[in-house]
Amino acid sequence: MKRLFITAATIALATALQAQDVKPDVTQGHCFAANTKINITETTTRNIEEIKQGDAILAYDPETQQTFQSEVLKTVSVPHGNIVCYTFDDGRHITATDDHPFLTTHGWASSNPAKSALYKGFDKISTLTTDDDIITDEGTVRLAAITRPKQKIMTYTIVKLSQGNVFFANGLAVGAEETKQ
Repeated sequence: MKRLFITAATIALATALQAQDVKPDVTQGHCFAANTKINITETTTRNIEEIKQGDAILAYDPETQQTFQSEVLKTVSVPHGNIVCYTFDDGRHITATDDHPFLTTHGWASSNPAKSALYKGFDKISTLTTDDDIITDEGTVRLAAITRPKQKIMTYTIVKLSQGNVFFANGLAVGAEETKQ
């Protein structure tokens, strides 16, 4: 018979996490690195770590291809180690978790579709590859390179918007990450 030993420190940690309503990494969401620029309007951006509940940001409707203002209902900030750096053919780049969905010309895609599918609105998601064309605030841009640094960084995301689930990060159309419940 195997014995399970639970230390006082483990119990204290579990109690503290429960009190803070901290969920396992899988539900902490797909996120971006600090200094990722979020479109507030068509001409104004703000760093993602500065975005708070109640702020209005520029959202996007993929069906009508129209932008509109949407209120941020929830944000999250957590450390992540599943980091991917994407570089695009116009020179822009973005650092995100591997499960963060990007809106391509053929639908949603991420570097970890199985994990992305755990979030609302991302049941049909493909693997993001170089040569995918990503929807931007000005048209489209081609993904040129994908790198996976071995590091853990603090990340930030918008969990839920009052309308829609698409916003712009570094000008790229990305998804908000509300979990399925």
